Amino acid sequence: MSSENWVDISDFLGLKKGEMTDYDYGDKKLMIANIGGTFYASDRVCTHAYVDLTGGILNESKKTVTCPLHLSSFDMNNGNALNLPAEDPLKIYKIKKEKKSCLFSCRLFGYGFGQTRNNYSDKKMKESKIKDGKLFR
Repeated sequence: MSSENWVDISDFLGLKKGEMTDYDYGDKKLMIANIGGTFYASDRVCTHAYVDLTGGILNESKKTVTCPLHLSSFDMNNGNALNLPAEDPLKIYKIKKEKKSCLFSCRLFGYGFGQTRNNYSDKKMKESKIKDGKLFR
């Protein structure tokens, strides 16, 4: 059984609901987000284009982050890419919040949970229409 390496990120407990910020830990470029009082940690670089997701849109009701460049959205619960052009999921990391501290695990919590590159359902593909290089939903 491998032990988890928990990293103290308590400095981010001041993030208000609906806010996100960047955090570098070693070679990991992470995004810490407060969605409705629950903290999330994920890779912060879009899997489609090398764009920092902390400049994007955090949707608290849907628990998603949307890339500011091509508007791909990612589910913060599991990392799944929800629409094109992104196809690969974000890496999601475990978070645990204790009384006055917040920790993230360097071990992955999820990586798309069954969604892999080009694993979109026919229904999602039919809902998306590409015209003149632009995605319409």
